[in-house]
Amino acid sequence: MVLVHSPAGIRKPPTHRLIGLQCLATMVLAVAGWGFIGWIAGKSLLLGGLIVVLPNAYFAWRAFSYNGTRSVARVVGGFIQAELGKLLFTGLLFAAVFKWAEPLHYIALFAGFVVVLLVSLLAAAVLLGT
Repeated sequence: MVLVHSPAGIRKPPTHRLIGLQCLATMVLAVAGWGFIGWIAGKSLLLGGLIVVLPNAYFAWRAFSYNGTRSVARVVGGFIQAELGKLLFTGLLFAAVFKWAEPLHYIALFAGFVVVLLVSLLAAAVLLGT
């Protein structure tokens, strides 16, 4: 695996690969749910996966926007803002799904969320070599 080096010498993590794997896991879950359980479960699995993917994409975009800067305060501040935004975005997405995405299969929704979250954790461990 090749990591891109920033001008400051800090490796930029392969966030595009992680987000891509999360999207792939979300689509596989949604298609499998739709095929084996029904369209409501497929839609719920899709929404559960998207509740992980979208905030993580926001975090990656926001946290690494200061790549290459020499200001530690900007980098740390960017990470803090990115994490807070990700948590807020996740809560808003859950609220929006509960309000507007009826009918839902609640078990499938939370299963999609947890499975894609676990996939992203495992993928991060593999891609980052830890």
